[in-house]
Amino acid sequence: MPLVIAASSGAFWLMRKIRSSQRVRAAVLFSLLVGASITNIGFLIGQIEGSVRARPNEDPRRLVSADLMSSLEWIGKDSDRNAVMFCSYFTGNIAPSVTGLRVYLGHYGQTMNSSEKGEQIGAFYRGEMNDVDARSLFASNNIVFVVYGPFEREIAGNFRPPAWLSLAKSFGDVQVFTFESPIAERSSSRP
Repeated sequence: MPLVIAASSGAFWLMRKIRSSQRVRAAVLFSLLVGASITNIGFLIGQIEGSVRARPNEDPRRLVSADLMSSLEWIGKDSDRNAVMFCSYFTGNIAPSVTGLRVYLGHYGQTMNSSEKGEQIGAFYRGEMNDVDARSLFASNNIVFVVYGPFEREIAGNFRPPAWLSLAKSFGDVQVFTFESPIAERSSSRP
């Protein structure tokens, strides 16, 4: 609004400076309005063209599945706030706002060593990480939940969870596994 007021004031100031006939002043004002409208027309054409070209399934982050949302809501309900989720980068960007929990890999600018963690996540889901290293990774980072949903399927469509992960619940095409850390077991068994 302030920009519109300033532009209008400038246009009327220019009209007062022009000491010509009413026709010339009207032509100058009309030219100003047409010139200023070109940017709006360009913006409108860009929006129409973009919406025609974009397909709903082109970018899966535009629409998060109901199954994934249900699984994240379930995870967030009554969970220990110190628990960490293990999931893909895209799920890790959605999960904290829904669950209130931390993720092993989230936004690259807010995750220390994000590229290294991304490689570890890929290796785990593809079955390239040995059990000892994976269990150690989970225990040392307080990972309790492992999500295997649409974004994780893009990493590995044939994920085989290790025996030490327990299937907690399935939500359509999303599976939630839990990890019971030996460290957590020892601390919970203390008097």
